[in-house]
Amino acid sequence: FAARELYDAFSSLPLAGLQASVQSLVRAQEASGDQREESWRNRIHIFWHDVWPKSHELNSKGIAEHLARLAIAARGEFPAAMRELQYWFSPQTHPDDIVHLLWRSGLCERFPQDALQLLSAIIDERSSLPGDLEKCLKSILQAWPEARHDTRYQRLDEYLHRKPGL
Repeated sequence: FAARELYDAFSSLPLAGLQASVQSLVRAQEASGDQREESWRNRIHIFWHDVWPKSHELNSKGIAEHLARLAIAARGEFPAAMRELQYWFSPQTHPDDIVHLLWRSGLCERFPQDALQLLSAIIDERSSLPGDLEKCLKSILQAWPEARHDTRYQRLDEYLHRKPGL
């Protein structure tokens, strides 16, 4: 199939079909093991750029959640994944799993600015308090001390200390 044919096919999918497609991308990326960076560069990024429909009307909380997982699964290509996917993220009602994956991945230390961007995009005042948020924020601050002056960090830190406990 030509990229345009695939683009047209994906553009005609309902939200449930797009969500299932994103889930498949996440599974493929996670299954690529030591080849995650290569998989992102040579497969997922190309698919996203050439095939994925770009209309934000075709987005949902579920798709946004899986795209956050996809960015984390890119590992060493996390900054590149964030550049491509960040405009599709949205606040999650229950961001626990995403924050836990981010924490476990070590990306908060490795790419603190991008990790902060992801946290800021998926957590708002209506979100439940993720259990690993404090660990993520501490790791970000340790790797990037200037984060304390970033309004996103300040908002999340304030949220952490104001939100009712777990």
